[in-house]
Amino acid sequence: MNYFITGATGFVGSNIVRELLRSNPCNQIKIIVRPSKGLSGYIKAKKIFQSIFTPNEYAEYKNQIEVYEGDIAEKNFSLSNDIYNYLTKVTNVIFHSAATIKFNLSLEEANRINVDGTNEVMQFAEKCFKNKVLGKVNHISTAYVIGRQKNMDVNLNNDNFSNTYEMTKHEGEKVVNEYIGKGLPVTIFRPSIIAGNSLTGEITTNNLIYIFALMLTMGNLNEIPCDKDTSLNIISINYFINLMFKISKLTKSLGRTFNITNSKNTNIQQLFRFACKELDIDIPKFIPINNCGKINPRIMNRMKVFIPYFEESHFFDLSETYDILNTDSLPDDNINVCIRKIFDYCLKNKMLRIRKRELIKNTH
Repeated sequence: MNYFITGATGFVGSNIVRELLRSNPCNQIKIIVRPSKGLSGYIKAKKIFQSIFTPNEYAEYKNQIEVYEGDIAEKNFSLSNDIYNYLTKVTNVIFHSAATIKFNLSLEEANRINVDGTNEVMQFAEKCFKNKVLGKVNHISTAYVIGRQKNMDVNLNNDNFSNTYEMTKHEGEKVVNEYIGKGLPVTIFRPSIIAGNSLTGEITTNNLIYIFALMLTMGNLNEIPCDKDTSLNIISINYFINLMFKISKLTKSLGRTFNITNSKNTNIQQLFRFACKELDIDIPKFIPINNCGKINPRIMNRMKVFIPYFEESHFFDLSETYDILNTDSLPDDNINVCIRKIFDYCLKNKMLRIRKRELIKNTH
């Protein structure tokens, strides 16, 4: 099978590539990578895949990955006509995971990636479909297209958002649904907050859980604006990948939208208490949201983009997911176990500046 992956150098995208090759080393992967920070797309891809595969795996899989320098938000991905047309004639399955996950981008910047980029991918998919090679498009959205609503049915419209990320991901879904209406074989997946790998602890530095851990260990988060009952819905990356692949293989998933979220929310204050205990650091002071004015301005400046998620809990409808899997429950995704693994991974790889108490004792 020939797979076309956008966002392949991101956390979700690279995990998709790894799963596809580990499940079948004969799979062919085509990826679009945009040059950035002085690195070519080829070098960026090489660095990522060398880090997620073992040396033996990388030696085996590297020839299965075709890297094309381009930009998904530009016409024909900025590829030459020959390359673009070639890809439309060989692509069997598309995973569209490319997106900006920054909460504070301008609407124009976020729209370019999350809406214009999605439109370009769907135009590409339409050409593949017309060439009678395309079997499936998997569009990765977010459960937080609910915006400021506490909960909603998977297909409910919304126009009240916390930031440009939510707004443009919602608009991106509208684009996808237009192509579903044209008959394209598409499934939309909506993950909640994705943490690291619950088995290995693997995580990236732009992940929300890592960012909070880093701020805690650096002493930059000794006050947290948070009410005692608010919670977050967090899942591990492997939980998301496993469920997405399982659903994607089912023909009856076509044209449908699925929330892939944890069946249980995690209380925010309990999460931070557990994290601080694991890291052997002092627990921050929790300040009620309505008293945010009492918090150190520097802390508030760091936290302001997260405030909407700390103000109230969000809950997600899993009925479509239960229905397609013919179940009334999902596998347990224990976030405390995941957090512990993440911290072990970060400490081992020197991604955090603090060591656990028992490690400190062993040095004396």
